Amino acid sequence: SGGNSAITVGASGNTTLAGTANNLGTSTAGTFTSGVTFPAGHVINTYCVAKLDVQTFTDELLRADITGLLIEDITPKNSSSKFLVRFDVTYWGHDIAMNIERKIASGSYAIIQPPTGLSGSRWPSHSGGGHRGIYDMNSASMTLLDAPATASDVHYKITLNNCPATGPDGYINRASTMGTGANDEQGVSTITVQEIAG
Repeated sequence: SGGNSAITVGASGNTTLAGTANNLGTSTAGTFTSGVTFPAGHVINTYCVAKLDVQTFTDELLRADITGLLIEDITPKNSSSKFLVRFDVTYWGHDIAMNIERKIASGSYAIIQPPTGLSGSRWPSHSGGGHRGIYDMNSASMTLLDAPATASDVHYKITLNNCPATGPDGYINRASTMGTGANDEQGVSTITVQEIAG
């Protein structure tokens, strides 16, 4: 009796029969099946990729792929799922902007824009034209909550705009001048995606 709400699993793992105070004890093992519905806000899954290699961008580029900073083929548990997307990129450049892009199923990638109604031209992450020393690296990061409203596979990647055409090259995970000595630093860049129950 009790239908699909016959058993309630509490936050501590205790299980209780519907309509009773009978505590069946703590569940210490088992697997949630596809029929389980998580409360809104719960993290369903987490994906993370790290880029360790160096990449160079020459001349003016728009929406150039940062190789390796992508997470593909996430199948949402539910069409109401949201995705918390974060990137942390180590780079060097004079005028660099980075974008979070999303693709649904076999469609095309598109930049996920900041909320509408904001005044001015805004990039999700921008170096601000900062002119750092040739041995200094910058760090760019952004966190965005995306609601694609789909049960189809979703894909996320990070792209870069390198401007202007007459400017210097841009680099990922290194400074403009990079040596090979023990004290010459390189960076690590990451993208993390968490599926959040809607």
